[in-house]
Parts: sequence; structure tokens; C-alpha cells
Amino acid sequence: MNYPNDFINKKSIYFLELDSSFWKVITLTNKTIKLIVIKDKYGSNNHESIERDNADFVCKWDNKCKHCIKNHQDGSFTIYPYRNGVPYYFRPATNNDVINEINCCKKWGVSTKYYDDILSCVMGAK
Repeated sequence: MNYPNDFINKKSIYFLELDSSFWKVITLTNKTIKLIVIKDKYGSNNHESIERDNADFVCKWDNKCKHCIKNHQDGSFTIYPYRNGVPYYFRPATNNDVINEINCCKKWGVSTKYYDDILSCVMGAK
């Protein structure tokens, strides 16, 4: 039997393509996964984000909860918030994901500290 934690790495940073946000797995068991959006020390994501009700998700792999989750068994997964609407596709963040965000910060003349910290985590998780 393949367990979710055979494919999902708790040490990885995950990238949500929908709004280019970065997420971290807090809890990962054979029954539950909990993710939180990574915020800077001031409590923001440092970028404009889609409006969402959740800064975290708690999902049960048997889908007996308010959100539905699908494990793609390649390190990525999809969460359907409140079981409807636009699905959130999470995949392991890459150096390029973070570098793209750093380049946007430089283009707009804002600090890259938030993404520099994430880049060091992404590089350390490999």
C-alpha cells in the first residue's frame, strides 16, 4: 500500500501556482496533512494574493473533512477547498519558482528578503 508520505516530503516547500504562494507542510501522517502559507515576519505573503478563506488547510486522506484532497503520487497534490470551486494544485517549489518571484521584486524595487529566505529553504530541502 502506498501511503501519502511515501510521495510528499514534509521538508519541502510547496508552490501553489494559482497565486504563486509558497506553503509548508506542518503535519503529515497516514491520515492527515496540514499546510500553512509561508508568511514573512510581518504576517504578509509579500505579494498580491488571491482572496481566500484559508491561510492553512487540514485535510484527511480519506476525504472525510470539509476539503477534498487528491494525491498525485509524484510529490504533488490538489486540494478542493470546501469541495467545490477552483482546485489548488500544489507541487514542490523549484529554484526557478523562487527566482522568478525575486526577479519581480527587483523589477518593482521591493525587498527580496522574503523570497531569499524561501530560496534557502527550497535549496536545503533537495
